[in-house]
Amino acid sequence: MQEKALQLVSLAQAQKLKELGFDYSTIEIFNGSVADYSLTKKNHNDFEFPTSRPTVSLALKWFRNVRGIENAVETRLNDDWTTNYDSMWWHPKDKDGEYFRVCGIEFPTYGEAESALLDALLEYCENNKQEKQVGN
Repeated sequence: MQEKALQLVSLAQAQKLKELGFDYSTIEIFNGSVADYSLTKKNHNDFEFPTSRPTVSLALKWFRNVRGIENAVETRLNDDWTTNYDSMWWHPKDKDGEYFRVCGIEFPTYGEAESALLDALLEYCENNKQEKQVGN
């Protein structure tokens, strides 16, 4: 029986989140490029090393709560009764709340859709570095 654990961010995603100011507490970390865990749950990004390694879901929640960028993964039922997943996000300041679909494609699993959504949000913030956090 497979354990159903939440998907953790990749090293590249964790590094970009740290650059953006991700400040939620985690137990999972990266020591350099090695995945590890800490004995205490805290914001490890306050230090040069290690780097906090949140779940993809927690990173997406941070984008909603701190950056003010709404995002979601939508389940789609196909004509043959199979399901696919579609990622979308929107920023209240962009085009009157128009939403953007990730790559315009559907993903076979929820986890893949979530991870693609996180990558798109990281790219968006990297390309819009002047973007301020909510309340700033």
